[in-house]
Amino acid sequence: MQSNNIKIFVLLITIFLINSSLPVAQTIWRSKASRIGGVSYSEIYSFNLQNCEKKTYCTKSDFSVGDLVMHPNGQLFIGGIDGGPEAEIQVLDTCSQIKSVTIPISIANVNVGQSLFALCADKEGQIYVAFNAKTNIYRFNPETEIFTDLGSLPNNMYVLDFTFTGGKFYASGYVGSVSHIMEIDLDNIGQSKVLFSDNNGAYYAKLITIPNLNDCKEAVTYLSRWVDNDGPEVGILDFSDGSFTHLCSDLGNGMASPLEFLASDPECDLLIDLDRDNSSGVFPYDFRNENIVCTEYKNTSIADDDLFLHTSADLDSIVIRLTGDVDGNSEGLTLDASLPDALLSYQNGRYILTLSGDRSDVAWRTALQAIRYSHTGSTISEGVRTITIAAYNAIKSNQAQSFIRIGARPYAGKDTTLLVCVQQKVERVSLLLEGQTGGTWQPTLVNDVYDPSTDNESVYQYIVQSPECGNDTAVLNIQKLPNRT
Repeated sequence: MQSNNIKIFVLLITIFLINSSLPVAQTIWRSKASRIGGVSYSEIYSFNLQNCEKKTYCTKSDFSVGDLVMHPNGQLFIGGIDGGPEAEIQVLDTCSQIKSVTIPISIANVNVGQSLFALCADKEGQIYVAFNAKTNIYRFNPETEIFTDLGSLPNNMYVLDFTFTGGKFYASGYVGSVSHIMEIDLDNIGQSKVLFSDNNGAYYAKLITIPNLNDCKEAVTYLSRWVDNDGPEVGILDFSDGSFTHLCSDLGNGMASPLEFLASDPECDLLIDLDRDNSSGVFPYDFRNENIVCTEYKNTSIADDDLFLHTSADLDSIVIRLTGDVDGNSEGLTLDASLPDALLSYQNGRYILTLSGDRSDVAWRTALQAIRYSHTGSTISEGVRTITIAAYNAIKSNQAQSFIRIGARPYAGKDTTLLVCVQQKVERVSLLLEGQTGGTWQPTLVNDVYDPSTDNESVYQYIVQSPECGNDTAVLNIQKLPNRT
């Protein structure tokens, strides 16, 4: 029996590839579905909004794209229907399937035309979904793979696409022959309202908003549509009056950007983001640092290079707490001495960063980027150090966290020479090297015991292994002393 389900297709691309291919607010991801010889296929490509040029990334056969969106974790989700009888969620790595999840027929029935048509992600990683021939709006959790029905808009508009702007949620769509842009109230969808309407299909379109990476108050909303005889076009939508400015002509469907999710953030009075583009893989505001997992010297930054800070009132101070520092005074935070107007003091189990003179957002960012975590001890415990950074001004406070992971670096000890009498047995030999226990000997010393009656070599290697940080070897030289006469 054939199954009637929808497929969402997810294309996993490395963060390096995404960031290097998509200059800020200049290039977007698009898709185009076609049929050749009765076979459906979709092209996924980048589209430069400045010079209107496209570059193909990959092509997938037996697949018709409905929409695509970039998730905060760097994955590109692509929604549509394949050429088979079933519909499902596919996770693809460079156009090869690595995962699939079936969507229940109760959510979308392909037989009555309910194909997936709109995707939009927020800063928390939730994805909003709409289907053809169905007015319901869904929230999809990629981790639990659960769809939550949020209901229909009060005018029963069929949604064509979603976008966030300044923390508010919008949708394009149509009711009968009239196209609309609506502001959606996610807390009470029945209170959603129409902003703009047009009888000629001006808002029968796809949407995307790309914020300015360096200013959370600035963003550009792009609209892709086909109106009357003007053909397919992409341009800028002005949310102040609903007007449209033409940029390019393009036949693509859907639009995606790695910065899109940032537009869902209403927080701009005091926003601190330790990794603005989420290149470290955590979101929305945190930073994961794995630069010193296996290094000998433990010294690293507490924020990414694209640390972002925006305030509506000057900061008073920044309070920083270090937890997971199990090695006591051997580890802590320091401030680069080249910043004379910045002071990092330690009081009652917390660090306090203050500035004198220039207290602009740029000055605070510079000071935060000059703070380093370091571990100076000879014995280093593995684990995650959590650095919580809380900023305060006269309006409010906000915080973000940095996670610094330290691996178990192997240490076999010091190369050592052991002087023994001809018949002398030595137990717990590895302790003489002053390294980590639990290693192995080559050649074998049974039970960590040197027995001259059976162990005849003059050189032994003691090897300590770590699953993530490799091996370390110490050498034991045996010198036998002659018997006394």
